[in-house]
Amino acid sequence: DSIVSQQLIVNPVYTTPNTVIICNGDSILLAGSYQFIAGIYNDTLSAQTGCDSIIQTNLIVNPTYSVNTTAAICNGDSIFLQNAYQTIAGNYMDTLTTINGCDSIVTTTLTVNPTYSMNVNVNICQGDSLFVGGAYQNSAGVYTDVLTTILGCDSIINTTLIINPIVSNTLTPITICENDSAFIFGNYQFTAGIYDSIIQNGAVTGCDSILHQELILNPIYTTSQLATICSGDSVLLGGTYQTNSGTYMDTLQTINGCDSIIVTTLTVNPSYSITDTVEICQGDSVFIGGGYQMNSGNYIDTLQSISSCDSIITTTLIIKPLPTVNITANTTSIEPGENVQLTASGGGTYLWNPSDYLSCVSCSDPIASPEQTILYQVEVDSNGCKNSDTITIFVNDRFFIPEGFSPNNDNTNDVFEIVGINQYPQNSIIIINRWGNKVYEATPYNGDWDGTNQFGISIGEKLPTGTYFYILDLGEPGPDGEQIIKGYIYLNR
Repeated sequence: DSIVSQQLIVNPVYTTPNTVIICNGDSILLAGSYQFIAGIYNDTLSAQTGCDSIIQTNLIVNPTYSVNTTAAICNGDSIFLQNAYQTIAGNYMDTLTTINGCDSIVTTTLTVNPTYSMNVNVNICQGDSLFVGGAYQNSAGVYTDVLTTILGCDSIINTTLIINPIVSNTLTPITICENDSAFIFGNYQFTAGIYDSIIQNGAVTGCDSILHQELILNPIYTTSQLATICSGDSVLLGGTYQTNSGTYMDTLQTINGCDSIIVTTLTVNPSYSITDTVEICQGDSVFIGGGYQMNSGNYIDTLQSISSCDSIITTTLIIKPLPTVNITANTTSIEPGENVQLTASGGGTYLWNPSDYLSCVSCSDPIASPEQTILYQVEVDSNGCKNSDTITIFVNDRFFIPEGFSPNNDNTNDVFEIVGINQYPQNSIIIINRWGNKVYEATPYNGDWDGTNQFGISIGEKLPTGTYFYILDLGEPGPDGEQIIKGYIYLNR
């Protein structure tokens, strides 16, 4: 017989996600043209192997803003607009930058409001008074009142007060409390004011000769107020310390000897105590008790309610253990056309990846019939917590580079083993992490890297789970004619 063996190498197709942010009105070259609308755009390139390499870009378009506002100042004032202090009415534009780095244009319409100045003359009789210059005036002179216009600017009134003489006698003021009365010039008076007894002698200035009696009415004040305390506190109201909600009255005396009544409505706001239970998986954390916690226990957070009273939350944190996952096989090396019994433990539920050549993907013991060397991973979910393990099934071949390994000391797939590497004694290898830093190098490589770092300040430390890039120089052309082989290896702990 004549037997022909054909080796099939399947090179991967890469899809790389990417995110780009631009401002509204800008554009970027994506998917073969300049794009300015938010969305997902695909660019298909060609990998070194000749297969597609798809860059999937999520384009985010941040908005720009244009805001119109108004401002008003008084004549003689200024305001900082358009990078300078402005005193003239008009439109001024300021260009700012939003938190996303895009333009935010503020257009301000500035109004300059006028100020006013008026001169008036007022005549009164001697003994009378006029409220000018901020008080009742009874002396001749010029008094100035600075008022505010409806637009908030100064309005200055200069009042010339002229006193016309009269024959008068001002009696000692009488002071009473509100709701009392005083007998003045033959009548009981209970309204504050100046009461006159006119002597008809007709002064040439037109002023009478009068007696002036001022009645001063001091008010009785009744003030309503609200008070709020938290449950367990107290406040002095109604002559004693109060702890219950209600209305309380305090009667005081003003400086003038009249009653001042304060009516206080007291509200007692409750404090709260809440218990909660939170479950997380081993290795996760949750922010409680003032920090990120990852150990079981009780943690207390003291917050403030909307009424500013204590709200105490006691959280019981339960840590659920990760399932212990292990994959075994009746063999890890088969001939093409043979199968192998895989068995996983630690579930829960099981999910195998990839699903290629498996009799089932959600059972614990699938039968695998791979046509080529393959790395299987099983993810186990137990009570909501997940863990995984991997195993490589080798289909005997002259040369093969696996896609990953799991250096977890289970004596299965613990090193990065390249099948058939001993056929190339002049080989060398470099392994680089995702940041471009070299973590391993060997000449020749004997298939014994166990996932530890050989460079930098962390020599000998175990590298974390992740994808690493390798450059393998066989020293001579390999099975497919290539001497230098580049690819990715997944390290799973």
